[in-house]
Amino acid sequence: MLLRLSLFVSVVAVGLMAGCALSNAPATSVSTNQAVSLKGEWMVEYIAGRGVIDYSPARLQFTDDGKINGNASCNRFFGDYQLTQDRLTIQEPLGATRMLCIPALNDQEARLLAALPGTHNVRIQHGILRLMNDAGEEVLRAAKVDNAKT
Repeated sequence: MLLRLSLFVSVVAVGLMAGCALSNAPATSVSTNQAVSLKGEWMVEYIAGRGVIDYSPARLQFTDDGKINGNASCNRFFGDYQLTQDRLTIQEPLGATRMLCIPALNDQEARLLAALPGTHNVRIQHGILRLMNDAGEEVLRAAKVDNAKT
């Protein structure tokens, strides 16, 4: 019994140390010399102070030619962006389809479409994209979607 408890405590301690090591890793800024790119698809996890609805279809896609598009939660959206060092500017206005959805997704979509336009500081760490305002507050968080076939 004591051996099991000791083993359990050891496993938990190792797990906590590994988690601390990951969380203390420096964030990669787009302005570094590493090959960091916004290109591809990102699943939205957090918008302006709130998490997204479970299994939400909210996604962003950045292309090499300065286009952004995706699913705002109910409707498709599209627009233009510029990336200069670690500053992302998403041009206004964004275009979008106008289908009606359930109220919760409509609210989430309105928050996303309001949060995207403007200039944001970009940070990418462990496949997580964070858009921050000039006050350092997180405006949007999204996880890189791995489209690789296995």
